[in-house]
Amino acid sequence: MKTCPIHSPEGILYSVLLELQARHHASLPATTGHLTHAMFHQLLMRIDPAQSRQLHQEGGHRPFTLSPLLGGQRKDHRVIVSEGVTYQIRITLLDGAKGGHVPCD
Repeated sequence: MKTCPIHSPEGILYSVLLELQARHHASLPATTGHLTHAMFHQLLMRIDPAQSRQLHQEGGHRPFTLSPLLGGQRKDHRVIVSEGVTYQIRITLLDGAKGGHVPCD
């Protein structure tokens, strides 16, 4: 996992690149945003349960963005992943979110 602070006049952005390795060959739905969102909250829950609950319950603006799975082969509204291959998900956190402290097992 890599974190890169980006300084701007409005504060600091943190870009976290999670690297995930496929255990098996699989065909996933092309839209996995809800799964990525759930994973992010599970990781944050390990660090700061109150922050995770607050972010989950707030409406409107969120201080983070989540990418789709990066690197998979797109085919017929699916994403194909291959066993042993590493893929990525990018999490971008705005200043004040838990940047640089997401655990990786």
